Amino acid sequence: MSSRILLTLSLTILPLVLPGCGEAPPPTGTVSGVVEFVKPPTSSLDLLVISPSTGKGASTQIAEDGAFEFEEPLLVGEYTAYLAPQSDPTIQEAVAVTLDKAVPEKYWNEVQSPLKISVSEGENTVSLKVE
Repeated sequence: MSSRILLTLSLTILPLVLPGCGEAPPPTGTVSGVVEFVKPPTSSLDLLVISPSTGKGASTQIAEDGAFEFEEPLLVGEYTAYLAPQSDPTIQEAVAVTLDKAVPEKYWNEVQSPLKISVSEGENTVSLKVE
């Protein structure tokens, strides 16, 4: 009889315990900060980041004062940051992209950009300088 009670308890408790046995989500951190421009840009820009190890990335708008904040947390790790002309979501057709001449060419792509962001768990406030 005791084995029957043990079996009943096991079948009752096991489904309650198993959901807690899954993998924990990967660690993330929120990222905000400011981009300091030596020569102010003449157009609105986006800040993009990409992780060389995972290929995951994100983008956000840069405010006129250089402030930015990514809406979603990023996975913990190292990222390369680069710039892009701010897109207009109301435009439906293809439009030629014009790069802001006030920003040096190396900041327009992830391969040449010297801008790096290190994301740790929790809040991350970063300062980036575009020279």
